[in-house]
Amino acid sequence: MRTRNIIKSAKSASLRVCASLFLASMVALTTASVARAESFSAPTGIAVLGGYGSNVDVAGAEVYWDNFYSSTWLKDHGLVTRLVAEVGYWHSRDDKNEHSPVVNIGVTPQVRWLAPQQGAIHPFLEAGIGVRLLSHTQIDERRMAIAAQFGERLGAGFSFGPQDRYETALFLQHVSNGRIKQPNNGFTYLGLALRMKL
Repeated sequence: MRTRNIIKSAKSASLRVCASLFLASMVALTTASVARAESFSAPTGIAVLGGYGSNVDVAGAEVYWDNFYSSTWLKDHGLVTRLVAEVGYWHSRDDKNEHSPVVNIGVTPQVRWLAPQQGAIHPFLEAGIGVRLLSHTQIDERRMAIAAQFGERLGAGFSFGPQDRYETALFLQHVSNGRIKQPNNGFTYLGLALRMKL
């Protein structure tokens, strides 16, 4: 029992260290990008999204900036970056739920791999880890302990239209506090995003 508690404490501490390092690196990357204001001024595009998970409906809107950070290593591996700012709305399907809705805002740096063009479409994969702030820390019986949360997203989709102006992506989103504080029930949902370049 004692060994299990020591392992649990070590895991929790290592998660906090990893999360802190990740956030510090994202702040550094974002600061470097903001310093290059000419490439970071106006958003590249906008998006609407919807989703569902665990009896909760999700709706949201995003703005995004493509190539907010670039490096030789990323280019050599066929990767590009995108910074996404989102406002989301979670609503429980349980009419008697007093812990609904939850509004959240978040920022997520993403890494994207663009596959070779396939006819009229251009497939891609995307992944990102960001931060979110929730208006409430409970929805249904799911408790998240603190308003500050991490959000991990993994998605796949394709762009189409003139100059790949439009995109659609199916994604899996997980939101939790990374075991910083208990309870940490988290929330996972499947979503669909429709995007358009400005």
